[in-house]
Amino acid sequence: MFGKTARFFGKHILKLFLLTLGAIVLLTIVFFYYYEQNPAYAIEEIQSFKATTANLITSDNKISFIALFLNNIKAGTFYLLFGFIAPLSVLVTVILTKSLGASLVYSQVENSIPAWKGLLVNVLPHGIFELSAVCLCISVGLYIGTYWFRKNKVYRGKQLIKYTVILYVCLVFPLMLLAALIEAYITPQLGAMFL
Repeated sequence: MFGKTARFFGKHILKLFLLTLGAIVLLTIVFFYYYEQNPAYAIEEIQSFKATTANLITSDNKISFIALFLNNIKAGTFYLLFGFIAPLSVLVTVILTKSLGASLVYSQVENSIPAWKGLLVNVLPHGIFELSAVCLCISVGLYIGTYWFRKNKVYRGKQLIKYTVILYVCLVFPLMLLAALIEAYITPQLGAMFL
């Protein structure tokens, strides 16, 4: 079961994963430069984002691990489902990178933190795991969402569902858990030490 899932991942998902990851990096750079030229838009974008994620902050102004983890799982599931429905996950990728580019400029403008330092301290420690999980969700969703249009169908629907569940439980869930732990407990400590 796990061997077949690993082969499915290597044969079909890995290329999409790498393409999605590359697109996220490229689009983040594009949005960073856009927002660097228009910092007022970055501030507006992040203030809007903060308003929608206010439930993740506790009364003592800390990130709630449980709320963050559940939010990340919900987002990952939506990315996966958007790919199933249609390649809507491409749109989600644009929205995600737009927010990431805006947050780097926001840190520069509002907190006088150079973008490279904000990326290194505030994003990468948890972002490596979270973006890997997000890219995996988007990739699986895109593969399955476009699978039905192919002439050579080597998998039945049940197999695809089984592979998706195994990848989600064995990779996405642990990556999101690790990302939430780091973002809630380690990233704030790193920020206090280095920013």
